[in-house]
Amino acid sequence: DNSTGIRAWSSSRLVPGLWVRPGAAVDGDDGTGWVAARDDSQPRLTLHLPEQREVAGLRFVNDDALPASRPRQVSVTFSDGTEVSGTVGDDGLMRFDPRETRRLVLRFGSSYPLENISSRGGLRTVAPVGASEVRVLGAEDLSRAVSPGRETGAQCGFGPSVTINGT
Repeated sequence: DNSTGIRAWSSSRLVPGLWVRPGAAVDGDDGTGWVAARDDSQPRLTLHLPEQREVAGLRFVNDDALPASRPRQVSVTFSDGTEVSGTVGDDGLMRFDPRETRRLVLRFGSSYPLENISSRGGLRTVAPVGASEVRVLGAEDLSRAVSPGRETGAQCGFGPSVTINGT
């Protein structure tokens, strides 16, 4: 999303939209976030750092408004192919021995479920895993929002029609 910060890709996303794209999990804004699709049985979030860094853990932040279950079991694969697995604590932290890397592939296992109960009929569903922010310990300065002045490559005039007070 931002060539000078962390870039993110995912195996899926719950809905299309700027505020719930994979990069929203590393934009420094707790009001945005990434949520996996409901049918993604092996959700994955890949984080690419612009430079090699020594990292020592992850902090998962979930805003109360994010419709997502919090990560519990996470496996991380690093640039050199090594992998660590661990449990995310109640504080959102998952620590591991420091290591140099430029890429982290996060695979999500079990989660702390967020249960939705339908007001029509009481149908219970569990929200998919997601995070408002994934902070890489050792690379916190690389989490930043996309510049509002950045060109998107989209041509003007092709967005949605907007009507205000009949005009």
